[in-house]
Formats: sequence, structure tokens, C-alpha cells
Amino acid sequence: MKLTLLKEFIFFCKILFLKTCILLGGIMNQREYVRLSLELHLFFDRIMKEHSFFLEASFTDKNKEFKNIAREFQNEFSKILENIVNLDNDNLSQNFIQANEFVTKNTLEAENKTSDLTTIPINTNITKKELNLQSGNININPLLLNNINSLNTKTLNLVRNLIYFK
Repeated sequence: MKLTLLKEFIFFCKILFLKTCILLGGIMNQREYVRLSLELHLFFDRIMKEHSFFLEASFTDKNKEFKNIAREFQNEFSKILENIVNLDNDNLSQNFIQANEFVTKNTLEAENKTSDLTTIPINTNITKKELNLQSGNININPLLLNNINSLNTKTLNLVRNLIYFK
């Protein structure tokens, strides 16, 4: 459990660092900020979504309230991931996609089997979209930057709340 909290804290620090970099302007350019933000979200938000799933699965019916809270965390991380996937196409590095660190060819089948066995719903549309992501040239625009900033802030708050819940 301590290792999990440490990983979540590290993720929290990385996002905070990225936000600081863009605010200071100069340590990191906007293109790098967008790319790193998107790639961090794809990797760590999935982990947080899966942790929330495991929390929900681990609570008994006696702890229905905790199960519901864990489900809400899973739903919120799923929403963030879905937003990120919609922003990601052509905004990722080829190295990141080739590393298979955020989704693998086995992820979709594992999600389907896990959902069947636990009867806990998993939004597999996110994985389907992730499997089709492409690298490309990042097209920086004010709307993209605003969306990234907003999702970074939302994720920071959600991770804080998840750490508190755990």
C-alpha cells in the first residue's frame, strides 16, 4: 500500500512540475508541455482508474458506501482518460506509442474478462481508442492548452482525493 501511495505522490509531483513549467514559461516550451502532459495522463490515469477498480472489487457488500465511492473514482478517471484520448491523436511521440506502456494488445481482452468475472463495468471504448492512437506533429492552440491545463488541475484534485480515500 505504501508503494502505491508513493507512486501516486510521484505522479502528483510530475503534474505539478508540468504546470509550474508552463507557468514559468521558458523551462519547457508549450509543445513539450502538451506532449508530456498527454503521455503522463495516458499512463498514470489508467493506473489510477485500475486502482479504483481494484478498490471497488475488494470491498464487500457490507461496505457498499466504499464500493460506490471507489466506483465514482473509476468513473472520474475514465472521463479524464476519455478526454485525454480525444486530445491525444497526433500529439504523442512515436517512442511513447511504441513503448506500449499505456495499453497493450492484451488490455482489451483483460478488461472484458475482468468485467465479466466481477460484474463491474469497465469502459472498454477508451482502450479501443487508445489502440488506434498515432504519433504526429503537435498542433498547439489556445483551446488545446486550456484543455490540458484544466485536465491537469482536475487530475491533481482527483488524485489528492483518492489518496485521502485510501
